[in-house]
Amino acid sequence: MSGEHDPLYVRARAALLDTLDALEPHLDALVLVGAQAIYLHTSDANLAVAQYTTDADFSVSPGELSDTPLLGDLLTARGFLPREHPGGWLSPDGIYVDVMVPEALAGPGSRGARLGPHGKRAARRAKGLEGAAVDRERSVITALDPSDDRAIEMWIAGPSVACCQDPQDRRAGRCDGSRPRQGRTRRSPPPPSRRDRRISRAGSPPFERQTSLAP
Repeated sequence: MSGEHDPLYVRARAALLDTLDALEPHLDALVLVGAQAIYLHTSDANLAVAQYTTDADFSVSPGELSDTPLLGDLLTARGFLPREHPGGWLSPDGIYVDVMVPEALAGPGSRGARLGPHGKRAARRAKGLEGAAVDRERSVITALDPSDDRAIEMWIAGPSVACCQDPQDRRAGRCDGSRPRQGRTRRSPPPPSRRDRRISRAGSPPFERQTSLAP
């Protein structure tokens, strides 16, 4: 598809680059995941929908992360604000940035990732990102705003692990791509069982019939 990018997507790409600028000392420990990683793998001509996302998602490889400088200090020094949940940040332009660690590498706990001196608030644990540490490639990311000439090389997750896209999945710690963000269709309920048909013929209230047929 061609044409101008959505203004929010342009801002999301700028926030991605702002994050990389802030976390430059740890650049080799960061892997881009989520919708922006998918778009970098897929050319405009091959997309069924327009490129659009309003956030930036990163996976951190703890084994490649230095103890200093601290992730939180670097982000706040550049004007990023911590959000309510661990790993959630708000860029100076008001764009959501999510910093995550694969569940298997996040240490003990249920939400925040344990990253030694970086604490447990800088990043959060997320399921399904383990492959980002091995299924990745180097790529140069550029701004979408013609007036922004930044170009930064970093790790990009492979398509099989990049799709941590759905906000509900991120909040629930699911990043396995099982809930596609766009084009999601609701599963049709299964056909009624013999018991359901008997209840329907017996004249049960509509609400009871609807409940019995829900998937």
